[in-house]
Amino acid sequence: MKWRYKSEMRVKTLMWSVLCQQRLPRQYHSDTVQGVVLEESMELAFQMLTSTGGTKHDYFMLDGSYDHFFFLTNDHQGEVLLALLCDPVKTAQLNGILQQGLTSKGVNRAVEHDAFEADGTPVLFGYFCDLPRITRFNSALDLMECSGTLICFDYQADVLRRYCGNRVRFQTIDFIKFERRLFP
Repeated sequence: MKWRYKSEMRVKTLMWSVLCQQRLPRQYHSDTVQGVVLEESMELAFQMLTSTGGTKHDYFMLDGSYDHFFFLTNDHQGEVLLALLCDPVKTAQLNGILQQGLTSKGVNRAVEHDAFEADGTPVLFGYFCDLPRITRFNSALDLMECSGTLICFDYQADVLRRYCGNRVRFQTIDFIKFERRLFP
């Protein structure tokens, strides 16, 4: 996938100035400009997570231009995930379910996280497949030589497991059960 960094930054700046400053300043703030990629399968997510930009730096690379960059499959699962992404009430409901048995207080606050297990292991809710967050979580675990837990949907787990390796333990959410409960 070809990607021109300067073009991406121009689009982000244009969106920010038009949406956040001119057209809808009360609804959108500068931190609400986020990236979304729609793809047929999760395989491209692995390529995006591991890309270094190529020798000419004209391939996609997670470079910090977006704090949040969501990877959604272009199918029913992606549509449901997009609906969840746009619904803060249902997102909070899912996070509340996932936080049961976890704590918000932990020893290791330098790692991107959403909660901690009782033993202090950081836990990331990765079900939105927010590529920069997953990268920050995985990189911090590597740097600190510790382990963590990533919670994602069952259809996302294989690709994310390949990217994260052995440091990350995975807990999966059964997509069908999730959909029945939150999107009946």
